[in-house]
Amino acid sequence: MLVVTDLTEYLYCPRRLYASRRLKYVEVESKEMVLGTMVHEVIEQFLKRHTEFLGAVREDDSADQIAPRGNAMLIRIVPERMVRHKSRLEKVGIPMMDCLKEVRSLAERFVRAHAVRVHAFAKARRVFGRALVIAYPTILTEYDSNSRTLDLRGRIDYVEKSRDVYVPFEIK
Repeated sequence: MLVVTDLTEYLYCPRRLYASRRLKYVEVESKEMVLGTMVHEVIEQFLKRHTEFLGAVREDDSADQIAPRGNAMLIRIVPERMVRHKSRLEKVGIPMMDCLKEVRSLAERFVRAHAVRVHAFAKARRVFGRALVIAYPTILTEYDSNSRTLDLRGRIDYVEKSRDVYVPFEIK
């Protein structure tokens, strides 16, 4: 079965795929790779705590009022991830304060966009607080997907599942 990541890697640079798969070349980890991994993990942890975020949405809230609540969650999540990756950060020479600023900034952009979507959903369906938690699509993080028909397999950053409809999202 073909891995979707290999397909996208091939489209990006066939030599790179050949070097990693056939020659077993291991790419040296860069600052961008470490920060990207951390941002992914921060967003994943935010989504795993999503019901806390949804439950705080009130009828009179705007997206601008919802987003800071998500950002407050990041204040707890980002340091957890920094501790987890401390040795990797040191290895690539990223000072902890620079990491904190960069990861929080990128994660806050995601939270802001997500707050806009949650706000639109809540207003359109007139559901808030606990009712919003129940009505909002289920979020599945790091969703494994396989297609025998296409002979493909891969992992999707997160999926919103509502009834029998699955909407995939990639975090880039």
